[in-house]
Amino acid sequence: MIELGEFEANKSEFEKRGVKIVAVSADRVQTTKATSEKFPFLKAISDPKLSLGRAFGFVHEDSPRQVEHEILAPGMILLNREGIVLWMYRGENLNERLPTKEVLKQIDAHKLS
Repeated sequence: MIELGEFEANKSEFEKRGVKIVAVSADRVQTTKATSEKFPFLKAISDPKLSLGRAFGFVHEDSPRQVEHEILAPGMILLNREGIVLWMYRGENLNERLPTKEVLKQIDAHKLS
């Protein structure tokens, strides 16, 4: 959840660009609600059946052996106001996250503000 903390810490950068952050998690509703409370700038969505994850290709096929269920790979989808996908990123492993600076760079490149 380090990246969520970074997003929260840089919320003014997202706000001045008119960007909202929505985090999708495979966690249960109670855990996702706690995430929303910890990071009030973003909207957290619970996806325990991985419906959104499957739709966007974020289900991690090579889950670690200690995990007995499918999990979501880290990723990011940039949508415009009409809901059109402008850019996608999917980490190759579970620890791969984009730095906030790179996310802001992609937002600026797609002229969302």
